[in-house]
Amino acid sequence: MRYKSDVTDLQWEALKDYFSLGKYGNRRIHPVREMVNAVFYVVKSGCQWHMLPKDFPPFSAVFAFYNRCRTKGIWEKINADLVKKADCRANAFLRLREEDAVRRGNLAINGRFFLD
Repeated sequence: MRYKSDVTDLQWEALKDYFSLGKYGNRRIHPVREMVNAVFYVVKSGCQWHMLPKDFPPFSAVFAFYNRCRTKGIWEKINADLVKKADCRANAFLRLREEDAVRRGNLAINGRFFLD
């Protein structure tokens, strides 16, 4: 990992299947993970596309990759799935807190807990 915006191995395992679609075959010149890291660098740093550091693939290739993913709805799909996953975790956490409150005899109203 060279930059703070680079995806970790664990994050990449969760993301890589979103980018396996396409008609690229063996024609890919740059690794997809590097392209994703470059897009995340632009998003995180706010730099312009043509100001990408030289250790990323060329900005024109990264920009084209970003646009293809945007057109196919890949970024939206990733975001929606992450939100869904976060909601499931949050709901599970709230259920655990409610169960704990009931066990202790506390009252829970709209996710807020009050002692009896």
